[in-house]
Amino acid sequence: MKRLASKYPEDAYEMVLNSELDLGEFLALVLYDETCFDKLCEKLSSYHNLDRMLPLIKDFTIPRAEYDGKNGLVKLAYKASYKFYEGETDEEVIRDFYTNVSFTIDTNSKQLIFWFPLFS
Repeated sequence: MKRLASKYPEDAYEMVLNSELDLGEFLALVLYDETCFDKLCEKLSSYHNLDRMLPLIKDFTIPRAEYDGKNGLVKLAYKASYKFYEGETDEEVIRDFYTNVSFTIDTNSKQLIFWFPLFS
């Protein structure tokens, strides 16, 4: 499994515990952080090699997130953009994908740890 760990804002985690902040919004705070965003897009891109060409992943959404107090699952929806160059023309192909990513919350180190499947 591919692993990605990132610090989370403690006050936002407290808001989740007190039902003042949605879990998906909390995960978005972490995943859209500048240090995490590029790494996440790179990991998602690595799943979709087409003719030995990696796509560009520019953004993602979180349509579903769940957490049972120990383990969590977040569904990421994203578009993969492939650009093909042939002669003087270029063509862009965009495909929709979904990937489920497991996560745990380490309250000691104040980190969210995401576990990406080896193949999506």
